[in-house]
Amino acid sequence: MKPSFILSWAVRLLFLAGAAFLALGGPLPPLLATVLKRLGGDAAGQDSVLLARIMPGFSPLAALSAALAGRSWHLAAAWCAPFLAVLLLAFWRGRFFCRHVCPAGTCYTLACKTGAPRKTLFPWRISGFIFWGIAAGAAAGLPLLLPLDPLATFNRALLPARFPHDAAAWIAGVILPLFLVLGALQPMLWCGKFCPLGYLFDLVRRLRPAGRPAVAAAKPVDQTRREILGGAAVGLPLALLFRRFGMPGTDSAAAPRPVLPPGAGDLVRFSGACTRCYACVQQCPTGVIRVRTPQAAGLGAAFLPLLDMDKGACAAFCNACTRACPAGALRPMPVDEKDKLQIGIAKIDRDACLAWTDGEHCMVCQEFCPYGAIADNPSPTGIPRPVVNPAACRGCGACQKDCPAIRKGKAVIIHGVERQLPAKDAA
Repeated sequence: MKPSFILSWAVRLLFLAGAAFLALGGPLPPLLATVLKRLGGDAAGQDSVLLARIMPGFSPLAALSAALAGRSWHLAAAWCAPFLAVLLLAFWRGRFFCRHVCPAGTCYTLACKTGAPRKTLFPWRISGFIFWGIAAGAAAGLPLLLPLDPLATFNRALLPARFPHDAAAWIAGVILPLFLVLGALQPMLWCGKFCPLGYLFDLVRRLRPAGRPAVAAAKPVDQTRREILGGAAVGLPLALLFRRFGMPGTDSAAAPRPVLPPGAGDLVRFSGACTRCYACVQQCPTGVIRVRTPQAAGLGAAFLPLLDMDKGACAAFCNACTRACPAGALRPMPVDEKDKLQIGIAKIDRDACLAWTDGEHCMVCQEFCPYGAIADNPSPTGIPRPVVNPAACRGCGACQKDCPAIRKGKAVIIHGVERQLPAKDAA
């Protein structure tokens, strides 16, 4: 076995282990934690949050989509160094990142070593159509194929390690294990036929002068033209249809508007910019951010990370998700700004409320509200009954999480807002 082969695989496995470590956010090695703490970080939590966004942040595909769909050029510029370095590497060496760095690529290569019978399961190369479908959808505000970014799929595959009993986490992470199985039969099926990031590297590599006659370049140009037109023909109509019919737009007791993580802005922007890498889910200390299935969130918001107030509450002191997001889908903000942001509004279901319907002494929601947004409206017999001040409510979910009502479910439900803005009564 050649030393170069051993060195190559040692590097690949090192990057694979590092990517898994980064995706899970630590724990930090003691020496690194000490160094970061001396530099002013919180080694117990803050720095592990920053680690979670490193690997997905290397994706030029995610940065391009965030800039087009989220129209957040200033946010994309804040993370430009990693993905620009990857693009420059592709200009110089083509798919070098795929062959030596990409953790998903390493997993797919290992699947080829199983010795399973080789078959041709899928002969067509559609990575170009997927890439241009993402770009066209992003331009329309909703790149539905963006979750096929391989760095995001790798992060998603690790999510069940934290939420082993969450069916949505297993469904969301199915792409990597599925193509590992298929790749054992048709080697490098994902990398050769489907990967939009690898296609982008090939596209960038073509920009480098190669000294070939112009006639030789005609075929790639024609193929690229077909891929652009085919991808646009799929990505653009899908984005427009899902923006029109696939977004949950109701805000009733039966179907409340979903609550987005802080910094998401609005549902259309967040759906377009989010890569579903779930760095925010991995790093949420209270576990309130969860993956939602299409039935729970609407088709346009399928598998988005949303807040589930039955699982936890969005703590006032925390902005971990805004710092963990690698694509600019969540706008980073300091804790004091996030504390004033209204991400939802609590609403009382009086038919389920113990105080309103049963006349019991229960003001648990008021006791747990950190913003004083729940007042009492005494009944004729003097029983205090909760009422919400929408101008003061932030939608943190503490009231819903601790509501003891069970007859008709929770009596306090957080409804998402159409657009996240500072609460009117925020000090």
